[in-house]
Amino acid sequence: MPANPALPILATLLICLFPIAVYCLILSSVNRREQPLVMRGVSDFAALLFAVSGMVLWAGPAMLASLYERSVAEQPQRSFDDVWRQWWMIWAAYYVAVIGGAALLLWLRRQTTAIYNVQPDLVPSVVATTLQRLGFDFAQNAQHQFLIAPAKSLSPAVAAISELPQAPAATGLDAETGAQPYTAAVEVEQFSSLCHATLHWYEIEPAVRREIEDELRKQLAGARPFDNPAALWQLGIGLLLIGAMLLAIFFYILTSFLPRW
Repeated sequence: MPANPALPILATLLICLFPIAVYCLILSSVNRREQPLVMRGVSDFAALLFAVSGMVLWAGPAMLASLYERSVAEQPQRSFDDVWRQWWMIWAAYYVAVIGGAALLLWLRRQTTAIYNVQPDLVPSVVATTLQRLGFDFAQNAQHQFLIAPAKSLSPAVAAISELPQAPAATGLDAETGAQPYTAAVEVEQFSSLCHATLHWYEIEPAVRREIEDELRKQLAGARPFDNPAALWQLGIGLLLIGAMLLAIFFYILTSFLPRW
């Protein structure tokens, strides 16, 4: 039986749509949780990379190969060595761009924290409560930006670092009042339609950030939205994509195994 020419199209469709469908269904489940979910930005973006992996690692190379084959066919006078050398250069450039771009975006997301299934307007007040409970001195403005001073009670290692004697000019200490310097900052970015918030951290020690995030998870227990519309449309998109894949498989079976009239 001759191979069905629709098989490559079907394979590309399934490989591209399946990760997106899984990603949407996972997001829908997250946005229907009883409590908000706090996760590091690197992990959050890695999940997004999984969603687009089919398009980047399969559809992109397939399109690139098709375009290259056409360009070679239009220039039959080129030598085999020239064609082969350019082929490997194109593939090397593509995968270097993909891997390098993914690594760069992951690196840029390392200073963010994603909060899912939360009432966004409550996040600034919850962050303030968290800092108070941990004993931090902080200042807050109307744009939901927090300047954070060293905590009064930290782990011994962090406390020892923060208590090292330094010159007032280097630390920002007030020589007369002895006020604590602001050594870190966090900004709350709200996405009301998605019931989502993102924290952007600046100049903060990893141990201090970990302590704040651990306490924040506890304080966010009561900040779940009454209704999260994002869960419904994410579930709908996931089911729609799964239905499209099943329909494509059904038509492929029909065209492959049923007699043609």
